[in-house]
Amino acid sequence: ILKSPHDPVFVMVDDKGTSKKGRGEKALGYIAKHPEIEVLGVVAVASNTEGAKGALVDLSITKGREAVDSPVDKYGNPIPYGEYLVGDTVDVIEGLNIPIVVGIGDIGKMDGADDLSKRAPITTEAVREILRRSGYLDEARGRKN
Repeated sequence: ILKSPHDPVFVMVDDKGTSKKGRGEKALGYIAKHPEIEVLGVVAVASNTEGAKGALVDLSITKGREAVDSPVDKYGNPIPYGEYLVGDTVDVIEGLNIPIVVGIGDIGKMDGADDLSKRAPITTEAVREILRRSGYLDEARGRKN
């Protein structure tokens, strides 16, 4: 990350379904606490992992590509009265100083809505939202202000 010639750097971590603190959560914690790294935000992926507390989100992108002010379930459906987005790698987010958290459903469980053949529109919109809200993306120029 520190040796990258350009900013921002996009990093993905995953626990592969473990409900315990796994490698993905440890990596996210390390990155977020590193004094030389500024984390703009996190895309939190929902799952139905038992025993997971979840994380608060600033917004979510539904499988229909709508931005909502609530979490989504693993299928990308909004949970209107839900408080936490539940997922296996997201529990650690609450203990970190992450400025923007955007929730999405499980990429493989949203009826192909975020398929790579469609250019992953939900994940892409979630990342764009982080860049917009962080002030990094100037829509007119497509780069940092």
